[in-house]
Amino acid sequence: AAVHSAGVVHRDLKPGNVMISDGDPVVIDFGIAQLPETTRLTLTGMFMGTPGYLAPEVIEGKDSGTGSDVHSWGATVAFAATGRPPYGTGPFETIFYRIMHGSPDLDTLPDPLRSVVLAALSRDPAGRPSAAELGQRIAAIDPATLIPSPPGAAAQLGGARPGGPTDAAPAAGARGRPAPARRPRGRPA
Repeated sequence: AAVHSAGVVHRDLKPGNVMISDGDPVVIDFGIAQLPETTRLTLTGMFMGTPGYLAPEVIEGKDSGTGSDVHSWGATVAFAATGRPPYGTGPFETIFYRIMHGSPDLDTLPDPLRSVVLAALSRDPAGRPSAAELGQRIAAIDPATLIPSPPGAAAQLGGARPGGPTDAAPAAGARGRPAPARRPRGRPA
């Protein structure tokens, strides 16, 4: 939302271009970012960006706009939540086909996040929410509903659902967020 309010389109939003600093996401690498009034530098048949995170209109050779960044945001959030690229892996033609046909794999995406990500991944840029609207929708999600229960936990809790009243609340970290998982010492990442 801050990037767009400055009149900039990032054009290459992807997991590798988001860093976490003091618990907050920071977008980096504005190497192919574009101001709306600047001249387009690509040639016909070329695309700029990372295949699995490009919006359909960019694949079609149309100009990138804020909606293109929103689509890339949706793919990036899906990756962050599942650990997998939402349009899979393989040759770029296969990935482009999945993007063009609106076939993301969101099966393991936490339910509260799924509708927000699906809206961002809309095939039609006009049907996507703005970055500011996404921020409002994400802020309305209870973070505890995004943390899956360990396998078998529901049976141990008498069938209680994750995030239900019998689940312990996660330890709060900075700014009331769940504390990050800590890796045991001596184990590789």
